[in-house]
Amino acid sequence: MRKAVIIGIAAILLTACGGSDSAASESPAPQETTTTAAAETETAPAASADEKAAEPAETTTAAETTAAEEVTTEAITQAGNVEINISKKEESEKVEITEDDISKISVKEYVYEGTKSTYDFIIITNNSSKAIKYSPSGIAKDSAGNTIGEAHVNLYGETIIAPGDTSIAFIDFSDVLGVASVELTPNYSIPEYNAVDLKKLNAKIDLDMDTRRGTIEVTNNGDVPVYYPKGCLLFIDDKGKPVDYDSSTYTNEGGSLQPGETVSHNFTMFREPDEFDHVEFYLSGHEK
Repeated sequence: MRKAVIIGIAAILLTACGGSDSAASESPAPQETTTTAAAETETAPAASADEKAAEPAETTTAAETTAAEEVTTEAITQAGNVEINISKKEESEKVEITEDDISKISVKEYVYEGTKSTYDFIIITNNSSKAIKYSPSGIAKDSAGNTIGEAHVNLYGETIIAPGDTSIAFIDFSDVLGVASVELTPNYSIPEYNAVDLKKLNAKIDLDMDTRRGTIEVTNNGDVPVYYPKGCLLFIDDKGKPVDYDSSTYTNEGGSLQPGETVSHNFTMFREPDEFDHVEFYLSGHEK
């Protein structure tokens, strides 16, 4: 680019020196000799101060300014000898949860009343072909059908379910008791994280019925880390109702369960052994 500027200015100087209005035209006529343009350039007198003032600066001509404003990416690449690659990510086909997908999702609820609050545990089985994020909300009603509480699942209670997996979500109706039923509003969406194959998480539960204490171990048998894996243990009586529960996360530092890693959690059962018929344990979590 520098070379092009020098050539352009040289051409302007030649025009200025050879023009009829220059200072050289007022000097006595030179002897008749035959010279070339190159020779004239070599013997041209030095420009006067006025002529120098009239000469354009190397980088400020109007034409050059206009050209600079209209420089394209290609021109910049050539001038600077820099390779510039500009790419735009192609828009992928938008994935949505359809009515057909929803029809393949089964939901079972366990409403459990604690000492101060009521919890709606929701067991979800995803038989669709898509990973699904489940974030429900609910309205708690008493036996007369009156609304006594409203709540939306929080970040801890929502879940992401891979195709073919079963997981758990729950809604916490804080400081609400006397719930006879819950009017559930499901919310299905495409998750922002990859769903984990929950079948690759192995859980082992040991419960001492005499001491009512137990231990849960969760091992990641997959080949990718699982982030924020949560487990919920439900104690179900012979009528199919929950009488107690335990919930915990199964992570080490960093909020993940690494491949081959095992994390254990100790819990205490606050019910007598004859108050429940069996236990159910559900996991949730996601990949990055």
